[in-house]
Amino acid sequence: RTTAETFAPVVDWGTLRMLFALTVQFGFHSQQIDFKNAFVQSDLPEPIYLELPPGGYKDNPALQNKLLRVKKSLYGDRRAPKLWYDHVRRTLTSDKYGFKTNDHLDPCLFLRPGCAVVVYVDDAIVVGKDKKTVESVIA
Repeated sequence: RTTAETFAPVVDWGTLRMLFALTVQFGFHSQQIDFKNAFVQSDLPEPIYLELPPGGYKDNPALQNKLLRVKKSLYGDRRAPKLWYDHVRRTLTSDKYGFKTNDHLDPCLFLRPGCAVVVYVDDAIVVGKDKKTVESVIA
């Protein structure tokens, strides 16, 4: 696999410091988010099939020669962080949320009028001009 297939960007510390400074200077509201089970939320780009573990079909012998199709990413898959980032990016830049990002500046900074989101692996910080704006992103 190439680095492009497995590398997930993380927010630049300069971006984070700037966002904190602006939040304090202008009295913006902010909230931190920890995404639970983040890496298992992403769809896989291609199907993966696994055999049942020994004894895994004990209660149902009809499953003995069957395979399991994995539909979501798994912890331990080295592509999991990249797949998660791609999932977050697609979600935040969708019409529902309307954020924009710039890969040349910081691919983990998502902006829309009155609101910003920074993503660091499976955590994020949402900053907005008021509490209602922040909560609209989190809801």
